[in-house]
Amino acid sequence: MWRLGPAYDPLGFKPRHLYRWTNRFDDADREYRTLYAAYERITCLREILQDFRPNTKAVAEFRSLFPTAAQPPAGLVGPEWRDRHVLIEADAVTTGPIVDLRRVRERARLEREHAALLAASGMEHLDLSDITSRRRPVTQRIGRSLYDRGAAGVRFPSNPGDGTCLALFEGRGRLDAAAPPQPLGEDDPDLLQVCGEFNLALA
Repeated sequence: MWRLGPAYDPLGFKPRHLYRWTNRFDDADREYRTLYAAYERITCLREILQDFRPNTKAVAEFRSLFPTAAQPPAGLVGPEWRDRHVLIEADAVTTGPIVDLRRVRERARLEREHAALLAASGMEHLDLSDITSRRRPVTQRIGRSLYDRGAAGVRFPSNPGDGTCLALFEGRGRLDAAAPPQPLGEDDPDLLQVCGEFNLALA
């Protein structure tokens, strides 16, 4: 298990006064916080850096102006950002089940339970693409229902890659360090790969 977190406390929950409650399985009622991690090192980087990618509108506008030019980097992963973050390997410790949303049977059960919510959101089914989408009202409601039935967290597929992520609910799950934190050097092979995939400049 890996987490990309702030250097000052990479395995802790973000302080409540800084918490935005906008992540995939955050509690809309703000009763508990959620801690996110991934099973592969590179998945952590993809999950965090995906928002730095150029969007299709920016790419299309650049191509319309400069049809033969190479697309410039969309963003910069500089030393300040790298100094503020570390990667750390950890063990998940839970006091309840982890619900695996990659399983068809689990999604089918949730689809029946939340049929009215899904229909109101224009969703015919609860597919993996919906779990990894930005339909936060849906995924947050699903997360809350799993919490209410005693779950300690949710296992779900990564949006920008083919890895697997984990969301742990405060009070029922935590991450314990399995090794010292790893700084993000400019020669980090996973960071180099993700910056190449997302057309980001690494300075």
